[in-house]
Amino acid sequence: MDAVGSSRAALFGYSEGGAMCALFAATYPERTSALITMGSYARRTQADDYPFGPTQDDFLKSLEAIAANWGGPVGIETRMPSVAQDPSSRQWWSRFLRMSAGASEAVAVFKANAEIDIRHLLPSIRVPALILHAVQDRAIPVSMGRYMAQHLPNARLVELAQKIHGRNSVARC
Repeated sequence: MDAVGSSRAALFGYSEGGAMCALFAATYPERTSALITMGSYARRTQADDYPFGPTQDDFLKSLEAIAANWGGPVGIETRMPSVAQDPSSRQWWSRFLRMSAGASEAVAVFKANAEIDIRHLLPSIRVPALILHAVQDRAIPVSMGRYMAQHLPNARLVELAQKIHGRNSVARC
């Protein structure tokens, strides 16, 4: 921000990027005009006081699958279920994964994301916050977005509608 002469910014973060933007907003409130997250979370895995996300065992299984299958269509059913069986989409997704990182780097990123826990910071964030979350998100359950919205003092949650069986579902705001 300093390099381009920006003193304040509205921050937008997707998935773990939302948690990183929230950390920035808590650390530099004078430089943050607003916080917007999409499909994000305060913590990635379950804890005794946080029943959202995968259990530790499920998370470890997903790491094993990533390590063993990276570069193939691993995770497409979760990330792009509507095209998960389409051969060209599977080929594109596999290439996307291979071009983004090697298997060991992907495992390292997933492990790092599992260590994120900003729950204790949420009440201190005083900037306006918009929490966007798809109701049917298979990767990051909407309950994680609801948790963030409930614990951010100036938050508005928008649950995004999706087409289900050819009809639009209703978004709850």
